Amino acid sequence: MVVLTPLIRELKERFPGLFDLWEEDKLRALGFREGDIDVIHELFGRDLLYTGIIVLLAFTHGDCYPVSTIESTFNVSEDRVLKALSELLARKVVYSEKFGHPISGWKFYYADRDLLLALVREHKLVSAKQKIRGVLQSEGSLLVFVSSVMNKELENLDAERQIARVGIEDVGFTRAWLFEGVPASSEPLPDQFLKKIERSDFFILILGKNMTDIVELEYQTALKSGVRRLVFLKGGVERTRRTIQFIKTIDVKYKEFWNLNDLRAQVSASLTDEILRLARKSNQSTQTDKSEI
Repeated sequence: MVVLTPLIRELKERFPGLFDLWEEDKLRALGFREGDIDVIHELFGRDLLYTGIIVLLAFTHGDCYPVSTIESTFNVSEDRVLKALSELLARKVVYSEKFGHPISGWKFYYADRDLLLALVREHKLVSAKQKIRGVLQSEGSLLVFVSSVMNKELENLDAERQIARVGIEDVGFTRAWLFEGVPASSEPLPDQFLKKIERSDFFILILGKNMTDIVELEYQTALKSGVRRLVFLKGGVERTRRTIQFIKTIDVKYKEFWNLNDLRAQVSASLTDEILRLARKSNQSTQTDKSEI
């Protein structure tokens, strides 16, 4: 079930017909996250009708709707619906198609979900950069440790590690730490990477079929050090019993990915959400401190 943000509650009150058509659980299945509708609302002028139309066309169980359905769903005039659709068409978020319908001239409208996701992610990235700019000026980029099985005889996750690095760099103010990317060092191996975990801002774990002692040690070090953990499970693989048992012990929400592009998008989106939460908490703490002065 989608979290009922104030915006969604307002949509429910203003346009009850929308929620007869919108399946809330489908939001997750389409790759959207809680709060994304709020971002869409910001992107399109904070107009409830525009937001509602996008929600209808992008998230409902039917992919296409004619003007008559949109008009009845929102109980507004046809002129206002056509004006909204015209503006959304111009911004290439909504599209129209003609089908072989018995009523000649009916146009059916749908929303480009991939474009919406890209717009939402880009907006979150920009917001995160703005909110955390002050921190970055004094402390530099945030460090993200990437952990996974590296024994190629067990499992080759080189491509996943490298695409995770790209996803980390997509955020713009995070940098990845990968074992294979650091120069030779005289420091003993366990000390070298375990200390790096303790100094990291985030810890990303990529799990496929196997779990090893080293990877489990890395995860436990992040846990004990209070480093924020993000876990991504490779889909479509048969996991060992040890890996399955380890997954049962994970106390944070993990995400499953099905290809490299999916992993890249999930890494950047998850990091962005985490950083935004940190920035908001920091702002709230600052406001609380000021109110106590």
